[in-house]
Amino acid sequence: MIYAVASDKPDRYTSLLPTFSRIASQMDAALVLSAAETGGERHFRFVTTPDCSLSVKHVVLSPTGDDTFANTTSELKALGYTDAGRKYHVWMDANVYCGIGQVWPDDRPGLTNANASSVSIARSDNGCWGYSEIHELFHGLGAVQLSAPNSAGQYHCDDEYEVMCYVDSSGTPMRKVCDASHENLLDCNHDDYFNTAPEPNSYLATHWNTADSPFLSSGHIDAPVATPTPDPTPTPQPQEVAELVTSGKTSKAGTVRT
Repeated sequence: MIYAVASDKPDRYTSLLPTFSRIASQMDAALVLSAAETGGERHFRFVTTPDCSLSVKHVVLSPTGDDTFANTTSELKALGYTDAGRKYHVWMDANVYCGIGQVWPDDRPGLTNANASSVSIARSDNGCWGYSEIHELFHGLGAVQLSAPNSAGQYHCDDEYEVMCYVDSSGTPMRKVCDASHENLLDCNHDDYFNTAPEPNSYLATHWNTADSPFLSSGHIDAPVATPTPDPTPTPQPQEVAELVTSGKTSKAGTVRT
């Protein structure tokens, strides 16, 4: 997790650390509840400090580093944020996007999938802190592949209610499949991108399942986890998934979401 701010903007890193810890805890709680729906357990493998607190890197970008996602990713890579054993999420102290992230278009099952073995970067701007983070991180983990049963066509889904579904640039209308109480949880009916125990021969048993991601834990972590080995087979470039800009965001079920 990274806090980033342009050098010409106020730097609020220290004062915001408690907020970021609270958001990360809420994200993990949503993941735990989502996994429990399929009889399993999952946690985010957040990088932590020696005292087990959330580690949030402090990054100061150039005055234009927050202007576009391309600028942000370019500067982060130049600073060394290129480890294939990491998924990077940026809390950007700016108000340009709601959220934007990268997803690898790869629906192959198993740990050779590019989403399991390649770096990706996600960004949430301050107008959407508190609800865009899990959405953008799950793009980085590989949701929602275009071959998914309820794909909306732009790496989202159309079977509401859940974290990864909303009317995006594709214009695909939403279908109310799950109850509104599922709005902040993952994968309505667990048939598109997240299921800890998919039925044999089902889509998630034969395609990429984010519940199998090495960036998630199936329980408490007592030892370091080996860095994923990148797939030697050439893979496509990650796709950028731009969410609603904060100047034109829309609401759904009383909330605003990427």
